[in-house]
Amino acid sequence: RDAIGDLVDNAVDAIKARAVNSLDLSNFQIEIKLGKSFFSISDNGFGMESKVARETAFNFGKSDSHKLIDNSIGQFGIGMKRAFFKLGSKIHCKSIADSSQFELTIDVPKWLTEPKKWEFEFNIGTLKENIKNDKTKTGFHIRISDLSFDSEVSFEDKTFVDQLQKEISLEHMLNINRGLIIKIHGVILQSSLITLVNDEIIKPTYWEQTQNGQAIKILAGISDKDAENGGWYIFCNDRLILAHNQDSETGWGDGYAKYHSQYYRFRGYAFF
Repeated sequence: RDAIGDLVDNAVDAIKARAVNSLDLSNFQIEIKLGKSFFSISDNGFGMESKVARETAFNFGKSDSHKLIDNSIGQFGIGMKRAFFKLGSKIHCKSIADSSQFELTIDVPKWLTEPKKWEFEFNIGTLKENIKNDKTKTGFHIRISDLSFDSEVSFEDKTFVDQLQKEISLEHMLNINRGLIIKIHGVILQSSLITLVNDEIIKPTYWEQTQNGQAIKILAGISDKDAENGGWYIFCNDRLILAHNQDSETGWGDGYAKYHSQYYRFRGYAFF
């Protein structure tokens, strides 16, 4: 699930790089398919320019000079390749970006037998550079076959699929509520809205601070939602990294009251 989550993070970054307004993602989609013999993920985001593929994404690690996407949650680097090799041994990538497009295939068993350095080649006849593609046609597609044993077993397990859908819908709740469609195994993910009581008796509290280019916002109060979801929610660049936390990580019991069922309606949201 973590490997798939890395690829979803990269796709969300590419979509936000393409979106005119990051608060409106209603024209964007990520689709994940878990087949008996393959895995695939497609998005209609920014794509990957051939220069990035050549100099950064498919290198081992990242160059010190590589500039990440501002406010990104995923990073084209070891995370992407780790995800590839965790899922299967035959990887096919197809990219259409603003000024280039390419396809690239990695056949891991064949590659391992060749006495080469860490390097891959664009598929013959697929590389086009210094062109101008229609912005509505850009995107990135990954298909992985010759699945690992773990992938084959997991994709057939309904519990695994249900948990994957639940995790991704929670991690990207903000983006889903901004209109982003994430479809996994044919199911369009739904996510809860952030809702706090705001009436004459109970009002939420808000705190914000920006310093040295870093912004922190905290919103906290009382919710009418289910009891098991009480606690703190921590977001980094709009991605949930800690959900309904009730431990010392967010102050509970750290010299203060431990979380107790009497606090079940409390909700705290921290964004940085």
